[in-house]
Amino acid sequence: MQQGIKETLIRPRLAAESGSCHDGSVTLAQLNAFVLVARLGSVTAAASALGVSEPAVSQALAALRQNLGDPLVARGAHGMRLTSGGSRLLPVASQMIALGAEAEAAVRAARGAPEQLRVVATSPIAEFLATPLVDAFTRRLASSVEATCGVATSTEIPVLVLNRLADLALGPPPSGTALRTRAGTPGAARARTGSDRAGSDRGASVGAAPGLGPSGARRRDLSASGAAGIGPALEPEGAAELISEPIFRCRIIVVSSPRMRLRGSAAQWPWLVDPSGTDRASDVSRLLTLLRVPDEQIQVFPNQTAAWAAAASGAGVAPALAHLVSSQLRRGELTTVDTPATPVESTWHVTSLRSERRSPAASALRRFLGTPEAMHLMRTPGVGVPPSRFRPPVYVTIWS
Repeated sequence: MQQGIKETLIRPRLAAESGSCHDGSVTLAQLNAFVLVARLGSVTAAASALGVSEPAVSQALAALRQNLGDPLVARGAHGMRLTSGGSRLLPVASQMIALGAEAEAAVRAARGAPEQLRVVATSPIAEFLATPLVDAFTRRLASSVEATCGVATSTEIPVLVLNRLADLALGPPPSGTALRTRAGTPGAARARTGSDRAGSDRGASVGAAPGLGPSGARRRDLSASGAAGIGPALEPEGAAELISEPIFRCRIIVVSSPRMRLRGSAAQWPWLVDPSGTDRASDVSRLLTLLRVPDEQIQVFPNQTAAWAAAASGAGVAPALAHLVSSQLRRGELTTVDTPATPVESTWHVTSLRSERRSPAASALRRFLGTPEAMHLMRTPGVGVPPSRFRPPVYVTIWS
């Protein structure tokens, strides 16, 4: 029997949030905590990605240090850094986490359990599109799939997918020094547009996918590297690689109440954003940076719908994806505000492991995202649903 999306993800079960192991053996939970600290750059970021408290991650890391007899991570003049032992452990730990995921999937398949499909997305996509897309996908399958959706930041996306905590991600392409781009294969699918004006050259092209133009699309390729370090600039190591391809092109505009009278420059206006406004790699964050909006002028709301409601009440201006806010514009609840940098072209990407390492359900969902049904859902989404924070699967977050 086919199973649809679970809107509430399984939360990890913590044993007093300890992370320690009484017999001195190394656990997957300890390795996972170490890998996420190394990849994301801090205990705080790792705890957020895992959905646990900072003490739980710190204690797991401390237990691993004790078990291996090495500090693994040390503080330097420019922040945290990996020790020599930590640098050598990182690719091995990543492989062990991947094997743990494969082992769990194999046992589930042997007992006839539904195949798991874990999808993460940045805040606006998770709020309006991820659940309808995955729900439509699961209805098409003859085999059973247990699908879950959640929110992740642009920085977390490649780490979650690479370490098998998520199967597929929707959002901007992974960016930073960790990535290299290469031309896509001939005939690579072009990203569809959500508006006839998506290709407008008005204003700045903040967030446009590199190399994406009238002639086709580029594919971003994250390949293995021997570099060692801490944080988002660290290149993914190990055998696994990520592929990120453009699937949909849209525009970011700025909206406010028709009754609001704005004075001064855009940097002086009150800005109302969803959590993507705090994600440095997001198009909204880049737009705010381009307009030189100071932090004190930015108010963060739980989701995009709440930010738009506040804008409609006259509290300030809000960035919005043009096709998602079109209903409010037609009803006259909101109006478009001109800025020196908008409209901005934005391109959504789908990111996953390479095809040979990807789950069958993830491969099938990638194919579905190119169908007319998926394009229709992305162009004409329904009412936004407040998204849930992504929670990783239990098998790597049980603190034994």
